[in-house]
Amino acid sequence: MSFWDAGKLVWDDTLGHRQFALVDGAEALLRWFSEWKPLESTDTMTDDPVLRERYAKIAKIFLDHNILVAEGSPRHRFEESATSTFQPWGRLASAFHFATRNLADETAMSPEDYDAMLVENLKLGPPPRAHHTFADAPVVQLPDWSAADWQERDLLELLYRRRSDRKFIDKPIPLESAAALLKVSAGIVEIDEQSQTVFKTSPSGGGRHPTEVYVLVRAVDGIEPGVYHYNPTAHTLARIGGPCSDDDLSRILTEQAWTENSAMVVFYTAVLERSMWKYHTARIYRVLHFDVGHLNQTVYLLVTALGLGMTFTSAVRDELVEQLLGIDPAGELVMGCAVIGNKA
Repeated sequence: MSFWDAGKLVWDDTLGHRQFALVDGAEALLRWFSEWKPLESTDTMTDDPVLRERYAKIAKIFLDHNILVAEGSPRHRFEESATSTFQPWGRLASAFHFATRNLADETAMSPEDYDAMLVENLKLGPPPRAHHTFADAPVVQLPDWSAADWQERDLLELLYRRRSDRKFIDKPIPLESAAALLKVSAGIVEIDEQSQTVFKTSPSGGGRHPTEVYVLVRAVDGIEPGVYHYNPTAHTLARIGGPCSDDDLSRILTEQAWTENSAMVVFYTAVLERSMWKYHTARIYRVLHFDVGHLNQTVYLLVTALGLGMTFTSAVRDELVEQLLGIDPAGELVMGCAVIGNKA
């Protein structure tokens, strides 16, 4: 891949994790070799002998560094295989995967290295807070998890009973059940205030817990319908938006008809700066998805224990979710949602 940066054309080798700022005029050479041609064909690019010599020299350097590849070479076969495999998903999916793939000679940081980096990071300023807060939003106080009617507590039984339910009865969820679900899945168990390292019932890379939890309340006893943010420290819901119509929810969830009669929708987002503050490698982008998976499995088990039903879906229109939640998509990413209700 290539891109412009500060007036320079930068070549980014996502397969080999290398970047080069190309010399002026190099784009003409890249266009010339957009089809297979002999390396010596640069002699026919121009009548200017100085330019001919320059193009020949640059082409040789490019070939030595796999910016240009020889037909049939190992690098060519690797690129062809990667392009073919990822073809249905497009080149950007391939670029993301290989750019976040650890290579054999990749340097690794030890726990001691991360401890030292943590100290240095703290010298530069405080870390990102462990979760959002909405100071001026109306707040709903939630009951403790012990108030809920738990229908099953045996972990092995829950693991085998867990299913994705897509048929719901049109009736409210008890407030105690919704509160317990949020408290046990997303509530903070322990936090180091200095580093904002957090422990919850689900694991997270480096204890950063970049996942934010928003709740679209549709039918929960004692809570006015609307869009809420869950505060895992205070165990409260902050009302940040009004109700969402059935038609609007259908558009947001890509016309998935099974979502009707759901009582609440839990939207997951990932806040990039929380993980970036500790980890500077792009591979951590993968961990954002792991974190949501860990959290959502916990939600699945809790929903089962409470006698409710749910299905996770990532088939959402991200832009509409961003508008619903009022988030900045440059730094907070839509990851998917859990659609929850009373099982039919």
